[in-house]
Amino acid sequence: ALAINDRGQATGYSSVPEGFRNRVAFLYSRGHLIDIDGRPTSEERFSEGTGINYRGHIVGNSNHLSGFIWRGKKMQSLNALINPASGWDIRDPQAINDAGQIAANAFRNGVRYAVRLDLIKPHIDAVAPAEHDEEPSVEAPLSPEAAAKRAREEAEGIAKEVVKPV
Repeated sequence: ALAINDRGQATGYSSVPEGFRNRVAFLYSRGHLIDIDGRPTSEERFSEGTGINYRGHIVGNSNHLSGFIWRGKKMQSLNALINPASGWDIRDPQAINDAGQIAANAFRNGVRYAVRLDLIKPHIDAVAPAEHDEEPSVEAPLSPEAAAKRAREEAEGIAKEVVKPV
């Protein structure tokens, strides 16, 4: 494990036996090790979680997204959440606090900087963390119409979400 939050959840990476350089970012919570990488095991996967906050949101890096954030659904590239015209390349997030601020290393014009990323708008899936004695909940499968609506809402939320290096 590389990081732990106040709820005892941890993140880091776990080596997997298939292929060279295969290791995947994980969330350890309530005795369960959860692969958060999300890619098929047939692909070469190299990812690691480096920071976790009280909500269980994880930041880290991977060979396909560079710096990422995971908020319960899938890993998202931090570079996809910033204005591409800014010239920043967020490669190595190290930590995320309970306010959603991310400490990272980033490059701009070939120079490496330490940056703080502030999430301007809370994520659509941000929910209050479960209490320690609650069982994890599992959502029932959505109808095709409800799944399409959720996908549209998620895409709209991502389009409105901006990360601002400060």
